[in-house]
Amino acid sequence: MTYLRSFNLIDTKELLYSPVPRYPSISRDIAFVVERETSAGILETIIRQAGGKLLKDVKLFDLYEGDNVKKGKKSHAFSLTYFDPEHTLTDEEVVKVHDKVLKALTVEANAQLRG
Repeated sequence: MTYLRSFNLIDTKELLYSPVPRYPSISRDIAFVVERETSAGILETIIRQAGGKLLKDVKLFDLYEGDNVKKGKKSHAFSLTYFDPEHTLTDEEVVKVHDKVLKALTVEANAQLRG
């Protein structure tokens, strides 16, 4: 005779969630050209340091080498998300931080905005 045990098939782990943000985020995309040896990781580090507390997310969405980019160079495109949990960001606040990011990339990675 075989006995079957009853098992609870429902996972009873505690559910974790993040509340929906009260204020909206703002996303900006940037594309720039750097030396071929410059890694996306280095660029992301520069972006995060320059973006400060308002920069919540950085995602690389394009890496390109080929036509329209000089030999020995490559193009990176990142999407940056700015957010403040205390209030809705103004365009001025975002522009100020975004300009700081662009300047840091220019100075620290010799990056040039791709037009």
